[in-house]
Amino acid sequence: MYVFDADAFIQPYRTYYQPDIAPGFWQTLEGLIRTNTVKLTEPVYYEILPSNKKQNDWLSLWIFALRKYRIKVNNWKILKAFEKVTEFVENQYEPPHAREFLDVADPWVIAYAKAYDATIVSMESYKKEEIDPNTGLIRGTVKLPNVAEYFGLRVIKVYDFVKDLSIRLV
Repeated sequence: MYVFDADAFIQPYRTYYQPDIAPGFWQTLEGLIRTNTVKLTEPVYYEILPSNKKQNDWLSLWIFALRKYRIKVNNWKILKAFEKVTEFVENQYEPPHAREFLDVADPWVIAYAKAYDATIVSMESYKKEEIDPNTGLIRGTVKLPNVAEYFGLRVIKVYDFVKDLSIRLV
């Protein structure tokens, strides 16, 4: 089972797997969402869906069509995992960066993966972290792969996901 971060939808859409170039990717991904092989969490859904209804690009319309497959994150298993993710981030990272991270979909993706032992698909890269000697907290932006690593979760790029599932792009 895989759970996608928002950028795992957005980057392919904008760059190398554009729908007119690689329609097979999007058709297969839609089928995998419908059959629950790929999980679309509600926070990711809302991160992709524009708040401005005038910005109805292809990806927004595609994700909207999959709205009934979005996973609500209000069950006990996910909430307990989210609590652990929040506690870790707040205790390890500088407060402004921790708050910024906790305000987006990333911690929910990690919580879902932790709760259900899913592989995370994200285009974020692992970051070498630096600890502030005065506070003992990690400096700078919090990255999904770094937090996921703490919880022993597997994070892969979209390319690896395509290879894992032998997805054909035509």
